[in-house]
Amino acid sequence: MPKPFDLLPEPPIADPAIRATSRSTGAVPKAGFNELVPELDVSNLQASLRFWSGLLGFEVAYDRPAARFAYLVRGHIQIMLCERNGNWEVGELSPPFGRGVNFQMTVSALDPILMALEAASWPLLLRFVNSANGVQSRC
Repeated sequence: MPKPFDLLPEPPIADPAIRATSRSTGAVPKAGFNELVPELDVSNLQASLRFWSGLLGFEVAYDRPAARFAYLVRGHIQIMLCERNGNWEVGELSPPFGRGVNFQMTVSALDPILMALEAASWPLLLRFVNSANGVQSRC
């Protein structure tokens, strides 16, 4: 059965006012909105959702498919993804987007995420090791 992010309508809505009021599915996260939630511009929402949901285990709390927007949750972690549409871009963007941005997430089990990333041959810049005090990273 296809996942919701495999069924995006074509083409995306360009008008910002219409995008903001387009049909949505899902609901506000069960714990409410975090006080700070990053929104990442992505070049392909489907591919990004395969990474964030498929590999990292996030769930889509709600989305606006025609606007190419998804609000994701994993426990108390929240992040928004929006396919690039020209809005909010104050300068030239070139891949990889988000250079210099780092996100720290606390998860109950790191091994399933690492195994999913390894199975997908996803490149990691750091190796992770478990220690008595928690999980530490090293180059």
